[in-house]
Amino acid sequence: IGSAVPMLVKIAYLILGMAMAALGLNVNFSVIAKEGVRPMVSAVTCSFVILALSWFIVRTWF
Repeated sequence: IGSAVPMLVKIAYLILGMAMAALGLNVNFSVIAKEGVRPMVSAVTCSFVILALSWFIVRTWF
């Protein structure tokens, strides 16, 4: 069973990549353009906050 683990990890990465691609392909850019800049600024700001918090946690405890 120990030799099956690396293969299962590769399969999990493949499935995760397929799911992320499916999410990206279903983005409706016309809705994003219609809503304007404020939601995009909010999304980018939230992404940077999550990135900073993650970096802080990793640098502090790991």
